[in-house]
Formats: sequence, structure tokens, C-alpha cells
Amino acid sequence: ATLKIFDVLGKEIVTILHKTEMEIGEHEISFDASGLQSGLYFYRLEMEKNGVVISSQTKKLVLLK
Repeated sequence: ATLKIFDVLGKEIVTILHKTEMEIGEHEISFDASGLQSGLYFYRLEMEKNGVVISSQTKKLVLLK
């Protein structure tokens, strides 16, 4: 799995997971957002199998401090 955070302009802000092997199921991931300003961001979660992206989801993330 690869999990990245992007700003509203599409610039990659941080990579939280990079090609990390995970078992099938639900997972909870925490990250330190202290260096980010409040606002709207997007996160993209990609799952790969044998080096090929088999699933990709992009969703909104609202950060309030």
C-alpha cells in the first residue's frame, strides 16, 4: 500500500506509506500533521500486486487545528 497527502494544487505534501505490505482488512494509520496548516487536503491510497496498481482511491481530508 502507498498512502500520500496532497495539497489543493496537487502538490505532494507527505508520503505516509510507501509500498508497505499489509494484510487484507481495515487498518488505522496515524501521522504527525503538526507541520501542516489547517485547510483542505487530499489523500490517495494505492494498492499494488506484483508491481501493478490494482486499486486507487483519492478522498478529501479537512485538517482543523
